[in-house]
Amino acid sequence: MLHAGACDFCSKQGWLGFYLCDDHETIVLLCVECETVYLSPEDRDRGSRARVSDTLPYIVEPINVPIVGGRDATSIEVTARGWGARIEGDTGST
Repeated sequence: MLHAGACDFCSKQGWLGFYLCDDHETIVLLCVECETVYLSPEDRDRGSRARVSDTLPYIVEPINVPIVGGRDATSIEVTARGWGARIEGDTGST
């Protein structure tokens, strides 16, 4: 999983992974530990978390896109959105 560093919201317990949502177009940063969602690396820098619904399929409310059904984004997808420079590492897991 490509990540943009540790999550500040959960005191750096989890990685903020680049995650391709169920619409197969939207990429968000999703913490693997606390499930905090940021709509972009810039939102993460500002501390502007996105609200996610509490029930399946876990809709990212500001953009009305479900998380469930998505997958980890590839480096090609992240780079295509202009966020390639924000990749801090790869956990090596799939």
